[in-house]
Amino acid sequence: MSTTQDKAADQDAKQLWSEFKDAARRGRAKLVARREILPGSEFAKAMGVSVQNLKQAVAERRLFSLDVDGVDYYPVFYLDPSIDKRTLEHVSQVLGDRDGWAKWQFFVGPKGSLGDVAPVKALSEKK
Repeated sequence: MSTTQDKAADQDAKQLWSEFKDAARRGRAKLVARREILPGSEFAKAMGVSVQNLKQAVAERRLFSLDVDGVDYYPVFYLDPSIDKRTLEHVSQVLGDRDGWAKWQFFVGPKGSLGDVAPVKALSEKK
């Protein structure tokens, strides 16, 4: 490839990456707007715990946070009374050091092994 082609390919890759990041930002903003994720203080209040307790649960991998523009948010499915909290916490621990968004994708994305049902839905239906 010539230098001109390399520069054009590099510019195309940068443009594609920028579009990808913008789409991710819009998607995350929708999650906030639909209240599928809550900021720490609101989530802690709904759980009846302190923000410090949330941070401890994250450190222990029982819970995960999602960074949205530098603010930690938490999935509301942790507040769902139809989901066994111990099972949810155990699955989160098994997912290990993956970042919060990778864990989010695991929990909410349909899985063929679950009949194309998302794990969080399967947990709520106790499948």
